[in-house]
Amino acid sequence: PRRMQAAIFGQGGGSFPTRQRFEQRFGQFQLYAAYAYDAVMVLADAMKRADSIDPKVYGPKIFETDYTKGVSASRIQFEPNGELKNPALTLYVYRDGQRVAIN
Repeated sequence: PRRMQAAIFGQGGGSFPTRQRFEQRFGQFQLYAAYAYDAVMVLADAMKRADSIDPKVYGPKIFETDYTKGVSASRIQFEPNGELKNPALTLYVYRDGQRVAIN
């Protein structure tokens, strides 16, 4: 969808290429490319901060993430339970007539 693409390429704080440059280099833009890019960058950031590529060492560092160069979001952080703080999308259900976020 056009608005989603504009949001992905227009609001992040990172250095993700413009859509035109992306398509020249990699081919057709895929909707979830920005999320995959951010996920890899968060992992790389945790590895750098842990000074290790061992998941047992860098894994806990993911919970301490405060990544501000994201494409899908200008700031990526996690709650202690692993959920994103301030997610871009929240799903809801209605229980007893009240809207409740799905956790």
